[in-house]
Amino acid sequence: IIGTVIGARLGHVFFYGWPYYRVHPLEIFKLWEGGLASHGAAIGILLAMGVFVIWSRRKAPWVTFLTTLDLLMIPTACAG
Repeated sequence: IIGTVIGARLGHVFFYGWPYYRVHPLEIFKLWEGGLASHGAAIGILLAMGVFVIWSRRKAPWVTFLTTLDLLMIPTACAG
């Protein structure tokens, strides 16, 4: 969830409003004023999954990035 929200906000900031947010950097943190991008959320989810795979390798060495993608395929399709 954290990767989704951060990625969506940063996607909006960098893809749509960089000239404005470059001048007003504290406005980036104002999520309640709107501005989320779904493609930024997708990038954030993939990065969060990568962090999860690296973190879980110590306890479960069989967990790979592709295995994690396979496990999340059906829930993602249902949510979509």
